[in-house]
Amino acid sequence: MSLIQPKPHPGKPKSDRNSKVVSAKEAVALIGNGDFLAIQGSAGGVGEPTAVIRALRECFLREGKPRNLTLCHATGLGKA
Repeated sequence: MSLIQPKPHPGKPKSDRNSKVVSAKEAVALIGNGDFLAIQGSAGGVGEPTAVIRALRECFLREGKPRNLTLCHATGLGKA
């Protein structure tokens, strides 16, 4: 497992090139097979990274990767 730092995007304005904020699609592109993912959000979808989860699903259905992921959700899911 390795920690991945976002690379500056050449298409972003110079002032934003060192920003750690990336799109859901860009974030998913950084996830590799076998990676460990940690997400945060309260039950019921409040604050969960829904766009990232959807982009991850779309990428997997389109490309068959990333696979064999471990997901840690710091807050319980489902009904209380």
